Amino acid sequence: MIDTITPVKAFGIGCILVAASPKLWAFTLNAIAVIGEAQIGQADSTLVFLLFGLLAESLVLLLILIRIIRPEQVTRMLNNLSAWLTQHNRELLIAISLVFGLYFLVKGISRFLA
Repeated sequence: MIDTITPVKAFGIGCILVAASPKLWAFTLNAIAVIGEAQIGQADSTLVFLLFGLLAESLVLLLILIRIIRPEQVTRMLNNLSAWLTQHNRELLIAISLVFGLYFLVKGISRFLA
């Protein structure tokens, strides 16, 4: 289905996935909390949040840019990447969850003890 989807439908699906994804909301709200705790002012906070958004989407933007520049080579690369991600999905999910879980645990314990 993904190979035959129109750009308009892809945009709509992307909007729905962002709105309904608790993981994305958790990361975004945590970034807002960390930026707020830094107390760097509204203009700098806005700039830092925009930088966070750009960095969070950098891999997607990089793939789009590569697709525009070299469409024939990126198809093969994306197929290989997709196969690798599909094959290692469980291990990646465990590793990423462990890293962020430990981070939130340490952050919570340090705030509790402070």
